[in-house]
Amino acid sequence: MDGLDLHILVLKETEAVAKPSESDADIKGLVIFNQESLSAKLDNGRFAVKILLHHVSAIEMKERETILDMAIDYIWKNMHCSAVRMNLYHFKAPDSEQLKADPDMKKMLKVKKFKWKTVINDTVSDIRYEILEC
Repeated sequence: MDGLDLHILVLKETEAVAKPSESDADIKGLVIFNQESLSAKLDNGRFAVKILLHHVSAIEMKERETILDMAIDYIWKNMHCSAVRMNLYHFKAPDSEQLKADPDMKKMLKVKKFKWKTVINDTVSDIRYEILEC
């Protein structure tokens, strides 16, 4: 994994933050990201700093979009970046042998203005993923 130190956000209920406990029951989601170490220099002399979003998960599937929103909001407000990049991995669909990305996650990312950049196909390891960026 290239880049600078990982940032790990453990998202909890608001009440759990106000009154900390040792219980894992308050955890709602997990986000892992880091800043790419090689920034691209722009024509205006400034650098394009990109954040690579490695992992977004929610305990309850219905809260996945909220967790993603909180993660993106945190990154834009605190990381001083020019872009957020995410690798959307494909898995074998249960109804076929084709590799496909999670359609719900793909829709969520489209609504959040993530744009498709490229797809990586590694035939040796049978791994396929799309690179999306906003």
